[in-house]
Amino acid sequence: MSDKPGGLQASGLTKNGINNFKFKGLLTLVDEINPKIIEELVKNPNTSSMSLATKLRMPLSSLQRRRAKLEESVFVKVYHINLKSGGKMGDVVINVDKGRSREVAKNILKKFKSIAMSVSIL
Repeated sequence: MSDKPGGLQASGLTKNGINNFKFKGLLTLVDEINPKIIEELVKNPNTSSMSLATKLRMPLSSLQRRRAKLEESVFVKVYHINLKSGGKMGDVVINVDKGRSREVAKNILKKFKSIAMSVSIL
């Protein structure tokens, strides 16, 4: 058995005898093409496999196989809410000293102009 980087052995077992099948699969992901696929998908996660295969000049089936393996083992899907699409997230009620409502409202709009859509004074 030959040692791999990090003390891992080619048999798929670590020195403490734990099955290392998943790590062995990740070693096959390291070549000159996969970093290019990763770079493109990080730039635009919605890139189609066809356009990516064309850009990287490789067969579509090969790209799809590599992409699926990367998505299973390396990538994490994250969802974000686009608050600028017109949706309303919530209301905030702030009690202020008498006569300071306009001042506070202006400061809120100024300080949080990228996320505050409106301020009302009662």
